[in-house]
Amino acid sequence: MARLLSRIGRSAGVAALACAAALGAGTAAAQAEESAETWQVSYGSASASGTHYTENRQIVVEGELRNTGDGCYTLEYIYVYDFSGHSGTLSTVCGPGSDEFTTPVGYDSIMSSVRVYLCKGTGETNDCESVLL
Repeated sequence: MARLLSRIGRSAGVAALACAAALGAGTAAAQAEESAETWQVSYGSASASGTHYTENRQIVVEGELRNTGDGCYTLEYIYVYDFSGHSGTLSTVCGPGSDEFTTPVGYDSIMSSVRVYLCKGTGETNDCESVLL
């Protein structure tokens, strides 16, 4: 009987730790949403807007790209940390429509920054408008 009670006690302790971890994760996600900052950029017949926040030391960019006209528009980002970085595509919409996205782009640091570019077309282009997040 003592062994059974000991196992029940350990199981209850493990369950309590699991609940605390789940609540902590929920709290971290809620804090990330509370600290979210909004952004917006428009170009031609397209516009994009959303938020960016830090979650688990990652900068997360989320939002929606909308196009009301013909042609394609691409939303890209450049992440810079110190003197290096990388780029990527957040979303592309061709013709009228919209697309939602959520993308972790890199680690948050005092030395990091993210710039979002709304560009006409889908390939290499300099036909863009940008916003620094």
